[in-house]
Amino acid sequence: MGMKTFDGHLETCKELPDVTLIIDDTEFPAHRSILSKHSEYFKAMFSLNFIESNSDKITLKETNLKAFKIVLKYMYTGDYNYYNITIYENFQLHTCAKYFMVDALVQEVNRYLQSENPSLILNEAIAYGCDEIVSLSTERIQNNVFNLIVNKVFDYLSPTAVEHLLKVRLHTEESVIFAALIAWMQSHLEYSFLFPKLLNLVDLYLLHENHEDILFQSRLIEPDLYYSILENQKERASEVQKAVNQNVINGVEDLRIVDGACKVPRPQVISANPVRSGNRIVIDLKQQFLLNCLKLKLKNETRYTVSVSRDMRRWEPVKCQGLMSIGQQKVVFKEQVVRFIRIEASHFLNPRLKIHSDIEALYLTKLK
Repeated sequence: MGMKTFDGHLETCKELPDVTLIIDDTEFPAHRSILSKHSEYFKAMFSLNFIESNSDKITLKETNLKAFKIVLKYMYTGDYNYYNITIYENFQLHTCAKYFMVDALVQEVNRYLQSENPSLILNEAIAYGCDEIVSLSTERIQNNVFNLIVNKVFDYLSPTAVEHLLKVRLHTEESVIFAALIAWMQSHLEYSFLFPKLLNLVDLYLLHENHEDILFQSRLIEPDLYYSILENQKERASEVQKAVNQNVINGVEDLRIVDGACKVPRPQVISANPVRSGNRIVIDLKQQFLLNCLKLKLKNETRYTVSVSRDMRRWEPVKCQGLMSIGQQKVVFKEQVVRFIRIEASHFLNPRLKIHSDIEALYLTKLK
């Protein structure tokens, strides 16, 4: 079969082409000046000492033909009709545009993908190794995590995407994550060989016995295997870290907001979610520390209490409600093992509780 010619992109250009690009059996007549203007890849090719800089015909290897047609048309016309192609094809387009360094198109595709179902986008982003879009999709899921089950976020995920979200540690209670995972497992029995691995990414020792009953009634995993995972987790979780005169929180990424709202990627404020559970914030340090001091900054004037816990079952109050306060607060208490911190304001006297994300949790040798 002979070569085919694609020249649909030339409708708006009256000048004669001065180079031909070749992909498989298709030729694309084009203009060096236009390619160089919109693509750093071609700009470098035509301006540096490459063999192709003086060639009339250039073969582009390992290039998706359909995606490149759209990239080329965009360079000539600025048109990107995302609604004419599937999400899968948009990822092929994203990969192609990024390879040829057509940055404007990469940003256009990014904007479109951010408007679609984040679960579907996360699946493809992981498959294509698009780290930026993986981060953006994860952020969208995190920012709406309180609707994790209502929106059936897990239902659309691939096994790799489920594993990714479990490792991220979503900003919600372990029981909510567990329920979402169980629903996914029930709908994806073909991946039963992965169930032990995925369950091990949930802190099972934080759950109540009724959650175990749900799991066993569904026959998704053998009880002996489950209890083996549980015991190993308990052993690891029993370890207590002690960092003397050092803040154990190196940034908000060290925290999980079990109860409250925390916008990512650059949160400045952690706020209560009164619709969900009242005027309180619960923070997970993700592991156990020996502590005797907390420092936090209130964003609005409020009366508040602070309690700490190892497992969210038994809470120890370390600051009782006092005078109306705002700004930097220092809470000192008898040393104890802490993983969870609960800050709670009066439901009636105060606006929604808000604290600065720059929290400190310490073991101090000098408390004054």
